[in-house]
Amino acid sequence: MTPNNHPSDGAPLGSLTITEGGEWTYNVDNSKVEYLGEGQTRIETFTVYSQDGTPHQVEITITGTNDAPEFISGSNDSHGRDSQGNIDADSYQFSVDENTPTGVIGKVEAFDIDQNSQVTYHLTNHTDLFEINTASGDISVKNGVTFDHETIDSYQLVVEARDQFNGKDTAQVKVLINDLNEAPIAEDDNGIETTTKTLDQNNWDNSADISVDYYVIDTTTGNKVADASKSDYTGDGDHKYGVSSSLDKGSDRVQDGQIGYDDVTGQSEAMRFSFANGQVSNHAEVEVKNLWTDTKNGSWEPGIERGVWKAYYKGELVATGVFEGTRGGSQVVSIDADGRYFDSIEMSTISYKDGVVDPKGSEYFVTQVSADLTTFDDSYQTSGSGTLELDVLANDHDPDGDDLTIVDYPKEDFLTLKDGKLVFDAAKYLESLPANERIIKTGEVKEYTFEYTIEDEDGLKDTAEVTVSVMGEPMSLNDAHAELNESELGTETGAHAEGDLLADLGSATDAEYHFEVDQSLSGFTSGGKPVSFEVSADQTTLTGYTGAGSDRVKVLEATIDVNTGHYSVVQHSALDHAEQGADKIDISAKVEVNAGGQSESAILHLDVIDSVPSSNSAHHVINDVALQSNTVVIALDASQSMSNQVLDADGHWVTRWELARDSITAMFEKYQDVGDVQFKVAAHSGLPDGQISGWLSSVGDIRQFFFDVQPSAWTPYSQAIDQVHEVLTDPTSQSLLNSTNTQLYFISDGVTTDFGGWTNQSGGYETKARESLMKWSSEDDFSSPERYLQVRDGLVKPTTSEEKMILENAMEKSIETSGQTIDNIWSVGIGAGADLKYLEPIATDKGSAIVVVDDAQIEELLIKTVSGQLQSDLITHHGGEEQWVDTIVVEGDTYHFDKLTGEVTKSVAGHIETVSESPLVKIDTTHGHLTVNFENGRYDYKANNVDGHQQDKFIARVVDADGDVAESQITIDVQDTSQPDSSRNIVQGDSQANTLNGTDGNDALVGYDGGDTLNGGAGDDILIGGLDNDVLIGGLGSDILTGGAGNDVFAFSSESLNISPDQDIIKDFHLNEDKLDFTDVLAPLGDEDKDMENLLNHLTASFDADKETLNIDLTAADGKSVSIALEQFDMSGLDLSVSASSHEIVEQLFQHQAFKVD
Repeated sequence: MTPNNHPSDGAPLGSLTITEGGEWTYNVDNSKVEYLGEGQTRIETFTVYSQDGTPHQVEITITGTNDAPEFISGSNDSHGRDSQGNIDADSYQFSVDENTPTGVIGKVEAFDIDQNSQVTYHLTNHTDLFEINTASGDISVKNGVTFDHETIDSYQLVVEARDQFNGKDTAQVKVLINDLNEAPIAEDDNGIETTTKTLDQNNWDNSADISVDYYVIDTTTGNKVADASKSDYTGDGDHKYGVSSSLDKGSDRVQDGQIGYDDVTGQSEAMRFSFANGQVSNHAEVEVKNLWTDTKNGSWEPGIERGVWKAYYKGELVATGVFEGTRGGSQVVSIDADGRYFDSIEMSTISYKDGVVDPKGSEYFVTQVSADLTTFDDSYQTSGSGTLELDVLANDHDPDGDDLTIVDYPKEDFLTLKDGKLVFDAAKYLESLPANERIIKTGEVKEYTFEYTIEDEDGLKDTAEVTVSVMGEPMSLNDAHAELNESELGTETGAHAEGDLLADLGSATDAEYHFEVDQSLSGFTSGGKPVSFEVSADQTTLTGYTGAGSDRVKVLEATIDVNTGHYSVVQHSALDHAEQGADKIDISAKVEVNAGGQSESAILHLDVIDSVPSSNSAHHVINDVALQSNTVVIALDASQSMSNQVLDADGHWVTRWELARDSITAMFEKYQDVGDVQFKVAAHSGLPDGQISGWLSSVGDIRQFFFDVQPSAWTPYSQAIDQVHEVLTDPTSQSLLNSTNTQLYFISDGVTTDFGGWTNQSGGYETKARESLMKWSSEDDFSSPERYLQVRDGLVKPTTSEEKMILENAMEKSIETSGQTIDNIWSVGIGAGADLKYLEPIATDKGSAIVVVDDAQIEELLIKTVSGQLQSDLITHHGGEEQWVDTIVVEGDTYHFDKLTGEVTKSVAGHIETVSESPLVKIDTTHGHLTVNFENGRYDYKANNVDGHQQDKFIARVVDADGDVAESQITIDVQDTSQPDSSRNIVQGDSQANTLNGTDGNDALVGYDGGDTLNGGAGDDILIGGLDNDVLIGGLGSDILTGGAGNDVFAFSSESLNISPDQDIIKDFHLNEDKLDFTDVLAPLGDEDKDMENLLNHLTASFDADKETLNIDLTAADGKSVSIALEQFDMSGLDLSVSASSHEIVEQLFQHQAFKVD
């Protein structure tokens, strides 16, 4: 047997065995033919020889079957068999990192022994996560898929290897998810959510987002005045909503059902849409029906109907608009507030356009409201003054559970990290914005968006974005009124007002108050000069002033405490008022409060009430012969200019020093005529310098002093003031000054030289003068402590107004600190070189300043100043604006003062003549001599030696700088001391507060200075209170009561009443100042209404217009009564006509607190 024709390299594919009987068996070697695929054949031929050698051909055909592929895994050989040559179960293991985009993660491979077999690979599970390359066996993670180890740590895949005849092998593939340290996850935070919500007939009464209210408003104020209810009109098939209220006329169902306007009352029905659950909107639309235009525009209404919408945020109006009717009557009204948010909308109406009036007015329906409603998460929204603790980590997380830390964020002043939270300060944020963006309006939202970075314990990071919303909230500042009474100018308290600006700051706790920079204040004058206003750089001070530079004079100053809003206003000079009387000027200062990035404005009304001249009538009682005892202190200018040659009254050339000597000597002799007198002369400057005489009691003493001192050097007012203080505080002079009337004269021929070298730091005279004057002033007298120090130390020269203030302080305080009382101060300038500008401060507000340009008149003037028995003042209040005596009428002659020229003229029967070139005039009366200073109203009366009891009267007219007028009558009873009036007992007070009691006869009680109590008792008495606040009790009899200056009380007790009523006369009752005291007759009941009723039951009142007298009759329960006549009573103060009833008069008197009831 010989094998041949083998298909593989001539090697047999199998073995052939044959028996002797010729049976053969073929055994194929499978390892040699298994490469045969399905249906492939191989032929192997054997030659078999018979015994006889005959060859026989045995041909064997081997047909292939399909062998399944076999995975090669683990330690398999290249055919996928184990070490024993057997096939086994196949498995693979791959891994992939979590949270990581991954491609191919591993490869599977299979062997198919079949020749030309086409093996493909297939994934049978998790095909949503993995995929396999059918040709290569590469297993990949699908695009976009990542894994989380903490969720699933492995996947078991089943992979099949298939051939084209569906032979297959299966392998298990385990995919491990590697646990990596994952980065933290930071979530964006916004907190803003907006949705559009609609209110219509489907949810009108039960919307969860928009509710409706109905009411009536006053269209002028916008305030609610009445409640109302819903009207639902369905006459057109659909629901149309309006308002039903008391404005409806009931005659027109359609009209009554709408939102309507009433022309008569100016009221409108209103409908308010409010957003629920804290939602707000910055845009809404309201569908309106039946709002028509007029016939000119193709409709049927007589006028164009109009509606009004108003958008509110937390009650504050943020936007409004007017919409007009259309030809079709329907429209959609857009509600927009320039980007600001609102939480409610009010719809109302107003009158027709162009003034057309129709009883039906404007009206319309509302059918639908659509609003873009926004909800702000409170965690990310605050007001302009608020702070937010942003717990951004609460929304962030780490897959590994690591602790997270904020490691980066914008490093701004308004954003800080505290205890793991970001703290946002809204006020600081707004302050960081450009100046024109810092203010936030009510309902306005400013957004700040920023990024922050978090880090886990392994340093892995992530970043997120946060948006913070700052919303303006309602804030208000109320107008305020600061009342300044110019009558208080120059008083101890001064014209001053203060108070607090009241603001509703919302949630803000801190605020800044200030004046607005642009005040736009004009049209005000002071002393005829325009008043300018300026606001300080820090906006806390508003100053009104006249002039400029060294002539600048402060008129008014208002300050605001920037933190509290407390304001203080001080008026320094009077303003000019156009109207007569105590009219009011309103200086409308614009103020502002800033809080939480918001700003609100208001008006601080500086109400300046005009002072009116105060010239009270007075009744004096004096003796005709009353010797006086006077001490006269003269501060005399002995500067070099006093040696100049001038003409005396006789036309002779003399030196001014000699003229002063002769004039002072003549004055001394006049003082001797009225009693004992001693002079002391203190010469400032001169040679020797600064000499002070002893007490001079004769003409010879005076002449000797002038012989011993000669004029020399400058004009140091500072030295004069120090000398006055030295004289007044000299212990050896104390007893003399205390026991006499003291007169002070300051006489100079030039302006002070103290201010010429004020800033000279090296000059001994200049430094001494500066220190001498400034010791009497303090920082309170200057605009600021800094200004005080600059002036005090000579770093700057004082302004003119400061110079005058310094001089007045020095003279006034040098006298005050001495403890001495000065009865009169005369500041006299001689010659053209003298200047009232500096003489007036030396006179202080208690004295008179006069310049005698003509040297020859100085003697006459000094003689006029010699006082008589009576000194008083026509101008009883020197506060407020400048006042002077305009005219005095004495025995029919009229004396007129020309303020501009300083001259006094006399008018007699139409003839006018000049009687004085200065304001000081001496007028001869029938029974004495009246000396009047028209400039300040001070007068002196010296009685003649009369025969019998006599009386002088004169009428004075006082005016002030803006033309207000007051008149008074002065009556002087002159008692003949040689013929005592046994019927009238005279009791006089002094400068102290006294209690003066009369007798049962006719008395004359004169209080003078101090708060006196005068009790006339029985008889017909004359009671004169004088200065200060007095109590006058006439008692029985017909009494004449004159309160004088001050707030006086005229008291009437039960003892003052009689069955046959007496009439008492009150000469000068001033409404709002003086009081009538009936409490002893009509006991107070402790209740205003009951007190009023009690007065009406016991008082009757009438006004006699011809006599300008208010008559009051008081009747007690026992029938006793008294009649009281208030002469020269100003009825205009009661705001009643002269024909007013008794009840009306008494009620008005009560309202003006004319009665003492407690």
